[in-house]
Amino acid sequence: MAIDSLFILNTSGKPVIEKHWCEEASVRKDTTLTLPAFLRYLEGFDTIKEAEPIWYYPPSSTVCVHIQRNDLVYLCTMSSDVGPLQVLDFLDHLVENATEYIGNVTEVTLKENFIIIYELLSEMMDSGSPITTDISLLKNLVPPPNFVNRVIENVTGIGLDSDASPQVNVSSIPWRSSGIKYTRNEFYVDMVETIDAILESNGRIVSCNVSGSIICDCRLSGMPDLRMSFNQPSLLDNLSFHPCIRIPRWESEKSLSFVPPDRKFKLATYSIDSGVIQNGIPLHMSGRASFESNTCNLQLTVMANQQMVLKSSGAASTGALGGNLGSLGGPRKKALEDVKIELPLPTTAYNIRIQTKKGAYSVDQSKSDQTKLTWQLKTLGLNDNSVDLYVQFSLKDSTSSTIKSDASSRPALSAFAQFKLTGVSASSVKINSLKMIRETYNINKGVKTITQAGTFQMRF
Repeated sequence: MAIDSLFILNTSGKPVIEKHWCEEASVRKDTTLTLPAFLRYLEGFDTIKEAEPIWYYPPSSTVCVHIQRNDLVYLCTMSSDVGPLQVLDFLDHLVENATEYIGNVTEVTLKENFIIIYELLSEMMDSGSPITTDISLLKNLVPPPNFVNRVIENVTGIGLDSDASPQVNVSSIPWRSSGIKYTRNEFYVDMVETIDAILESNGRIVSCNVSGSIICDCRLSGMPDLRMSFNQPSLLDNLSFHPCIRIPRWESEKSLSFVPPDRKFKLATYSIDSGVIQNGIPLHMSGRASFESNTCNLQLTVMANQQMVLKSSGAASTGALGGNLGSLGGPRKKALEDVKIELPLPTTAYNIRIQTKKGAYSVDQSKSDQTKLTWQLKTLGLNDNSVDLYVQFSLKDSTSSTIKSDASSRPALSAFAQFKLTGVSASSVKINSLKMIRETYNINKGVKTITQAGTFQMRF
């Protein structure tokens, strides 16, 4: 596997960070031919979310693999036969590791910490092939910057060496150093499930995929050996494990046995067959669009899945090891949280009128190639029945005349939803217990279950 180039692009398509592992001729090809073509490819979509993450550009015989996180696009180019899923996995690790080092990854923070980012890339990659992506190992190779050094570097522009030299891991377990000590021993788990769904205008589900991540924050002394069990392990599919997992134990007992890395790490990822999703989807959406002359009328209706919201206020799951495996995140709200609907409108839309009884809305027309309506509801709970948004807008003459003559040429309209539901999983999979052997101290432990939207789209 060999990646030729990596580009981290801002909203304007300009590289904030770029790194090359190929010959000079390939660098010129990527920067002058492939990158502009890729940007033109993205311009063909209303939102970057709609673009396929894997795209082939025949003139340069180059495969482009990208992901979007916040307002940045992470793009890898390859001219050789490379597994695209491996590249997507590398990009995910790059974002996670950069976040661990510099916090929220934005164009500004990348520019402020470009030295750290290039050091990370040097350790993570060798001649275009990923070699080290585990955050615990990287912290031994690239010490995280301290606060004082960050301030001096930002003011003077001069990079400073870290106070501490890279640690040499003398442990027999490469992902965990020996001699770790904490005065307060804690192990917390976030079980995050992400729903990608496409709905018809009547609310019927066309496709639905659930992917999950088990993210742990370990602050345990010594060399703890942990056992984690689930209520329905048979539902977990397409599993990808951290190297610390003992695979034979999972295959024989369907429980996770591992010596954890220190601090935050991703223990496992999985997917759920849509045919066995028991709780349904957290948000119901339906809509209607009608065109008359040069006017378009839209109605969008949203409602929380009452069954799932009720379950989110249920009791915490229990486990072993000196008490309950408690629920984290404070009192549970009987509501979907951080609900936001984005509705890209045709670029020819004008005279936009909006009406709703709940939430706040805004229209962004700052970009010449896109008009976007954003409807923020914040919460949507048991006391909320269906909530409607009414939108009316006019279309410029050239567009309206085309619509009159050919109904199939009407602009394709979609609504994209974001939301979060704490305390319940879409798959109904739960962590039953967390046990520790080898060490004898007591630990504080807890689990937080979150269901959130990935690409959640309703087509009018």
